[in-house]
Amino acid sequence: MKKFGMKSVAILFLVPLVGGCGLKAKPRPPQVLVPEAPTLLRAQVEAQGVRLSFTLPTRNRDGSGLTDLETIEVQRASIKDEECPTCPTAYTTVAQIRYEYPSGEVLPSGRMSLVDRLESPGTYRYRVIAVNAKGTKSRPSAAVNIFWDVPPAAPRSIEAVAGDQKVSLRWEPVSQRADAESLEKGSVVYQVFRAREGGEFGVAPLTSSPIEEPQYTDSAVQNGVDYSYKVRALRKVGEKLVPGPFSQVVHARPQRLEPPEPPRGLVGFPTSSGVRLVWEGGPGRGVLGYNVYRADSAEGPWKRINSEIVSVPFFDDLTPLRGKTYWYSVATVDDSEPPLEGKRSEAIRVHMPATAPQAPGREAGRSP
Repeated sequence: MKKFGMKSVAILFLVPLVGGCGLKAKPRPPQVLVPEAPTLLRAQVEAQGVRLSFTLPTRNRDGSGLTDLETIEVQRASIKDEECPTCPTAYTTVAQIRYEYPSGEVLPSGRMSLVDRLESPGTYRYRVIAVNAKGTKSRPSAAVNIFWDVPPAAPRSIEAVAGDQKVSLRWEPVSQRADAESLEKGSVVYQVFRAREGGEFGVAPLTSSPIEEPQYTDSAVQNGVDYSYKVRALRKVGEKLVPGPFSQVVHARPQRLEPPEPPRGLVGFPTSSGVRLVWEGGPGRGVLGYNVYRADSAEGPWKRINSEIVSVPFFDDLTPLRGKTYWYSVATVDDSEPPLEGKRSEAIRVHMPATAPQAPGREAGRSP
């Protein structure tokens, strides 16, 4: 009986050990949230240094929302032209900006900018890192390289003169750096940028290479369209170009300044329904159409007989009276805004016969 009782006791003790929580799993470390890296890092030369702008992250690397962004760390490295391209880059931290830091200049669309003040000319490489409230850092952003030296000053007194299918720009030559120091002669070139009808300026300048003279004529424009222009100077430093700030924006609207030439070769002849007029020409570059005039004598008075601009080089006058003589003249209308009408062509005389001309193939007084 004692043996059984011991065995029974042993069994009673084993059951709760197997079915209970006595065996615990290995403890898991708490999940570490890592911010995504800042994106779209851009660098721009300014007089005091390099202006950096970038887009702030909004999510963590696991896809969850980033709610505790606290600091942006800006790192810079000095790059030598002869540096080994495969060697690691030695970065130093040049700024640690809290998300609401006053000098951070928070921009629309989640972008932030700051100026890294520099004193020595050279090529610099930048990257930025996001840090959350627990001190966890993101991966570095994509790096960007930029050559910095004191840039030239902005062009001044820029003027835009609109012409026929062109805009002529002129500005004062830039002779000083942004810090008011004089520039060497021949060390400055220029870039011209254009926007159309109130749109955004393009990233690329109008010319594939910088221009040397402080003037430019833009012939790739259309009459009656509004254009905006801005210019910047670039300073030559060895083989590199250092861009300066942009000039003020100027506006121009190309248009025809001289009235268009009258059409040539005007002829007219009576038809069964009126008078048909035909002349040389047609719609083309700078031509919107034509206006047709009629008078009872060569001296006038002249009256326009078309209700809308005639866009083809012919016109049928369906209102003349039979047995009368009329004089006709045609004027060209250009595509300016508002349209500009030129001088009328030489007048021609057309006599309307008393009876309508017979159709071809018919004899008088005989039915078909």
